[in-house]
Amino acid sequence: MTVEMFDFKSALKRTKLNPVQKMTLSNRFKGREFPMPSEQDNVYQVAFGETVINIRAAENGLLPDEMDLIADVLSRARKNEQKAMIDMLTVIQVYPLAQETADTLIKEWGENGVESKLIAGPALESVAN
Repeated sequence: MTVEMFDFKSALKRTKLNPVQKMTLSNRFKGREFPMPSEQDNVYQVAFGETVINIRAAENGLLPDEMDLIADVLSRARKNEQKAMIDMLTVIQVYPLAQETADTLIKEWGENGVESKLIAGPALESVAN
């Protein structure tokens, strides 16, 4: 089975980040490719109060150290921590996360009262069986 890929820069326009953020991230992730959505991905619905997003965990998704790099770039570009967090939520909806990264974020968010649930993927199917 061939997995279709997309490069970091091609999806960057969907993030609505500012030009400095886009330029910095595209330079840092030059040549990095990600898998297109597939049935093999675990999809989680995460609710931050009224804001509900879906995140995707996939093989070859963003690793924890890559997420740290992105968070660093976004927080340096925005002096306002809330805007940096909104930027990060935008990024994690566009790019797939490694399962380890998704697990870490969901655990951290859960400790802060953020609700999340698995809504699709192999992990959900294994729970159902």
